[in-house]
Amino acid sequence: MALNGNELVEKRNILNEAVYEEKMWLQEIRFFSAYLGKINPRDQTTRVVRFKLKEFQDCIGKGDANLKKTRETTDRLLRQIAHVPLESGGFHSFQLFSECKVDRDKKGEWYVELVAHEKAMPFMFGFIDRYFSYRLSNVLRLLSTNQVHLYEQLKQYEGLGVRTIPIEQLRKILEIGDGQYTRWDNFRQVILLACQKALSEKTDICFTFEPVRVGRSHETVAVKFFIKENTDFLGHAALFESVPGQRNSEHISAKENVSGASTYEERVSFLVEACNKEFSKEEIIVLWDVMQRTLPDDTIFDERKCYDYLSGKYHEMIMRDKKKKIQHRFNYLKSMIGKDDWLSM
Repeated sequence: MALNGNELVEKRNILNEAVYEEKMWLQEIRFFSAYLGKINPRDQTTRVVRFKLKEFQDCIGKGDANLKKTRETTDRLLRQIAHVPLESGGFHSFQLFSECKVDRDKKGEWYVELVAHEKAMPFMFGFIDRYFSYRLSNVLRLLSTNQVHLYEQLKQYEGLGVRTIPIEQLRKILEIGDGQYTRWDNFRQVILLACQKALSEKTDICFTFEPVRVGRSHETVAVKFFIKENTDFLGHAALFESVPGQRNSEHISAKENVSGASTYEERVSFLVEACNKEFSKEEIIVLWDVMQRTLPDDTIFDERKCYDYLSGKYHEMIMRDKKKKIQHRFNYLKSMIGKDDWLSM
């Protein structure tokens, strides 16, 4: 499948909280995100990912790839070691990728092939809760590592709408070196306001923030972020943009009718009813996305069949919940739908 930036990245919270042995370059983060966008987290056989360099360059708005710089990027990716925190206070370390290949295909076009390290696979595959998701294009549009890091940190907490981060932790997350922007006014102006502007213009979330101050000196000890959906973000409609019939990373256009009978907003509202209004429109959009990757076209392009399928899965979940209490019902239902992969039957 072509890389077009519309891929859904599903990332475990614990992987988002990992500390890396070396500071990641922006291009490394983009390659890593592209990898996560191309895999199916419920299917370990998708661990080998290939994408064309030309398509990748088109996604980030740049011309032809520089093979020397590409090699530098992939070499660094192969060396990257993630340290994830443990509840005991310790950490678990592992290498992200075991192999990389940069070569020409039969048409003479350059491609990158990445393979997850065996030890990293439990952090990239097989999870059903404690993760967040976003469209790959959100991070490919951003132009600095601190913008990407802050986007992912806030996206993880979008459902809560607020997150307070101690200032020292925030500096580490944004990879601000010791001695850099030590004054709050400078940190606010150069880093936070720049990130705020970038996320507002280029991603599906936006935020405001305020300092948390203590003591007589009013020292800033933390930053409180208020996170919300970016309703002015035109890229939100790209959730369904694609050539109809193609799977995984490509989706149905929001401007086209599934059955010719309703608008995009009406279709979403219609599917909300299928789950007895338990889930928000945003959650229903995510479920619809999973359905597009797992169900045949004669179902996806029929509004009533989509409704009946989702309603059936919802009521199956209710039945299971009566036998054994389900703690995270949305994630559980999403996992149920994701396992119905008709393409592998």
